[in-house]
Amino acid sequence: MLGFLLLFHCFLWYNKSSEKGAENIWLVIQKIQKILAYKDLINQLNKTISTQTELIQSLQKTLEADRLEKENLRQQIEYLTKKLFGTSSEKRKDIDGQLNLFDEAEQEADPTWKQELPDDITVPEHKRKARRTHADLFKNVPLKCYNKVVTEVANKI
Repeated sequence: MLGFLLLFHCFLWYNKSSEKGAENIWLVIQKIQKILAYKDLINQLNKTISTQTELIQSLQKTLEADRLEKENLRQQIEYLTKKLFGTSSEKRKDIDGQLNLFDEAEQEADPTWKQELPDDITVPEHKRKARRTHADLFKNVPLKCYNKVVTEVANKI
């Protein structure tokens, strides 16, 4: 900016004696004012660009965090849905990369043990205890029978 002012003063000194020089000076002043206005506009636009860039970066971070949270919630919903509506037996499918703990005994067991067992197994019978009835409970309680008919009820019937 300092160099520009020195150049402008030199221009004024060179052109101050002529009439055309005064007109040229005003034209130069107007051009300089336009240049300064453009310079201010450029500075404002650069500030706006930097703030918008920061805003875009913060929004991208927020968007990435929301995407990760969405993915986490989707996986959680998938897991809970499988847990709620999936098979409820203890038989599970083999998962890739997981060792089978309980298959080892079955693989090493003797396969002929099934052939040694008979098809029909009989269990010896045993005597069952007689059921207890209410008659046994109330056998020592005295019983009184009343055969009275209520006249009001009998008349209505």
